[in-house]
Order: sequence, then C-alpha cells, then structure tokens
Amino acid sequence: GAATKIDYPSLSNADSTMFEGKGLLAYRTADMHWQAGLGYAYDKGSDRRPGRDRSGVSGLLVGRVLLPHNSIGEISWNRQNWQGKEVYSPGLIEQIRSQDTRVLRAALIYPITREHAVHLEYRDVRNHENISLFAYQGRSWQLSWQWQPGK
Repeated sequence: GAATKIDYPSLSNADSTMFEGKGLLAYRTADMHWQAGLGYAYDKGSDRRPGRDRSGVSGLLVGRVLLPHNSIGEISWNRQNWQGKEVYSPGLIEQIRSQDTRVLRAALIYPITREHAVHLEYRDVRNHENISLFAYQGRSWQLSWQWQPGK
C-alpha cells in the first residue's frame, strides 16, 4: 500500500492525495522473471480540480528474459482505469470522466561491456476516454546508450 501527496506550486487546482493498495505475484528462474500485479487506488483531488475525486483499478504484467549473447528482452503491459466522481467541468464539460489507459512496452538490451549497453525500446500508449478531448494514442521508438558505473 501507499499514500502520496502531490502539490503543484504553479497549478494548485491539480493537487491531490492518493491512496493505493496493490497485490503482486512474481515467478523467477535463472534466465527469466515474470511479475503480475493488480491494484486499486483512490485519488482525492483538491476542491478546485476538475472532476475532483476519482478511483480506479490497475493491472500489470512484466517479463524479463535472458537472450543469447547476454542480451535481455523485456515486455510489459499495463492497464489503468479511472472513474471520476463528479462532472468534470460544470457548464463546460457536463460528463463524469472515465479513463482507460493501456501501455505496451517491449525492449531489447544488448550489453557492450560490463558497464555499457545499447537499449532499444518500443512503447505503445492508448488512452481511451469518454471525453474525446483527453483521448490519445502514441507510439514511440527509443534507442539509447546506458552506462551503469561500478557494475
């Protein structure tokens, strides 16, 4: 479980306090690791935050596998649903916000030396919302060099 307080100095109407609980199940062998999780969260918004409070559930599945040449493959899927408690913006957007976000991520990590690796990652984000203004889909590729000193 966790409790988080977020204060935005320049955007105080977005302040919130979040309470969450999550269960996690893991399986590990010498060359792979899998994790699955399921959680619930309650986000108490400030009196001025559009939609105010919201609650939701989340689920995740993460896998990490050792591949040939000491490279590593990773895949993860995360889904989070939020349901608002009040109309988002009375007089402007007369709907209670309902959000369903899914993130698929795949990565290949190829070690160059003990401390350096090349990291290739693909990410697909789909944010389905009942208020179309907030819905989006994004895909990205990222190629990076990682340095982990003292490894």
